[in-house]
Amino acid sequence: MIIGWSAITLAALIAVLLVILLLVDVTVYRGPLQSGVSALLGRSVRFEGDISLTPSLWPRIVVENVHITNPAWASRPNFASADRLEFQVALLPLIWGDLRVLSLALDGADILLEGRPDGTNNWTFKEKKPEEPRKLLDIKLMTVRRCMIGYRVSADRAYRFAVTDAEVVLTKREQIQIQGTGEYRDLPFTLSLLGGTPAEFMAAKPWPVKLMARVAGTTVNAEGIVTRPLEGVGFDLQVTVEGTQLGELAPLFDIALPALGPFELSGRIAEAAERYSLTELKGRLGNTDTLTPITVTNGTVFVPYAKPVELDIEGKYGNAPFNVSLIGGSLNELTDRRRPWPVKVEAHAAGATLTVDGKLATPTGAQGFDAAVRLNGREFSDLSPLLGANLPRLGSYGLSARAVVREKDLTVSALKGHLGSANMPARL
Repeated sequence: MIIGWSAITLAALIAVLLVILLLVDVTVYRGPLQSGVSALLGRSVRFEGDISLTPSLWPRIVVENVHITNPAWASRPNFASADRLEFQVALLPLIWGDLRVLSLALDGADILLEGRPDGTNNWTFKEKKPEEPRKLLDIKLMTVRRCMIGYRVSADRAYRFAVTDAEVVLTKREQIQIQGTGEYRDLPFTLSLLGGTPAEFMAAKPWPVKLMARVAGTTVNAEGIVTRPLEGVGFDLQVTVEGTQLGELAPLFDIALPALGPFELSGRIAEAAERYSLTELKGRLGNTDTLTPITVTNGTVFVPYAKPVELDIEGKYGNAPFNVSLIGGSLNELTDRRRPWPVKVEAHAAGATLTVDGKLATPTGAQGFDAAVRLNGREFSDLSPLLGANLPRLGSYGLSARAVVREKDLTVSALKGHLGSANMPARL
């Protein structure tokens, strides 16, 4: 009898909800809806366009011209805006307080992510209480169309990605899946990501991830774990990058890259205790039919946040072994284009030692550099494998100079050198 009465009560409740959904004018509740969502996010939310509801056991709600405001310190008024937000929920689970989003569609969105040196950012909304468990919506399918996503790294620099089309699966018991296409600096890209479950993500446990991206004839594959996924730090990934032409990547980095043919690079990238490392580095550059190939057999790169960047690479240029070491400025200085980036390089190959000590006008060197350059070797003819020519035996050699590049102009001064027993001081 109790079961029968409960069933009758439940049926009556569903009937009442359906009647309300059929008769209510959702635009009347624009204010309460905005206030409720604003309170949920801890950020002002505005619905400036039409609001419509398609009532059913799976009601569909459409909100147009949506805006979410930014913190006062951010560079613009809105964190995000969207032409259209559409979502569909399962009605019956709502009776027990379980929000299940069957679909969520975002169209014409403009999102700008910003952070500050003190660690605060504009994508962290209302802070949860310490005793509250972290929750993630159960979204069966999320679609994104015509979306612009930006990340501002400094006052004068931001990266922007145009997402043409993307689909995201965030179902609680399934692996997170992302498939998308878009453009970055007019270069089309495709992206595929397969991660652990949303529950694993929210529990801040080591999260497995597999990523594939293609852009400008280059394919990037990465597989491993992210140890602190909610914070976006702590990871250990095996990465492979390969492409048909190095020069095609020039628009991605704001620098001119030579057309050196196909390339391949692999290594293990990890971050822990605010220190990046790149180990097990291997790679090749160039086509043996047209250029002398460069092969990396081993290497390490360490990038702490506030300490000098360190790099050490071993490899071969053709059949000639080489090694290169670099000590640069810090990662903080690397991302600040307003200040030159100090760098010191030492390279050894074919009995020669090359040192470069100076500063890059920008971290990429695109706007110039100022450095002292020194080259020394024990026997001039030992350079034959590097230069691809049969050089005569002339004994030891040395050359030093100051090289300054501004925009496209090269100035060489304090030029000195010797070859064999003859000194060759000179000025340019």
